[in-house]
Amino acid sequence: MSIVLPDVVALTVAHVRASLATRAEPFASNVWVSNATPADPDGSTRRDPRMVIVRGDGGSRIGDVRGLARLGLNVWAETDADATDLANLVSAIVSGMAGIGPVRRATATLPADVTGEDGHARRYLTAELVIRGHSL
Repeated sequence: MSIVLPDVVALTVAHVRASLATRAEPFASNVWVSNATPADPDGSTRRDPRMVIVRGDGGSRIGDVRGLARLGLNVWAETDADATDLANLVSAIVSGMAGIGPVRRATATLPADVTGEDGHARRYLTAELVIRGHSL
């Protein structure tokens, strides 16, 4: 039997975006959540003050109708404190995705400080989601 696994990046982007929209914390407001950095009309990319970029890092098939999807999440904010708070919130949101659509189990790491030479506060975390696929 051939199994098709869902687009876990799109699912995660939608869930994180919707979850952040309900939060009252200032560091969680007006956050760009996507699988790519925002682009200006001329096609050049820009860095918004607060961003969460979700990247699919592959994974494996578990053998039946499930897959283990690995994600990398980059989180930017205007200050170190806000970047840490936002990244911790995103980690909690992703860890709580079990039961959302095809997600059967979800884990996320604690964020690491990966602020670059440009000085923009940035955190990085990874996540693993066990997802259920469907037959062709």
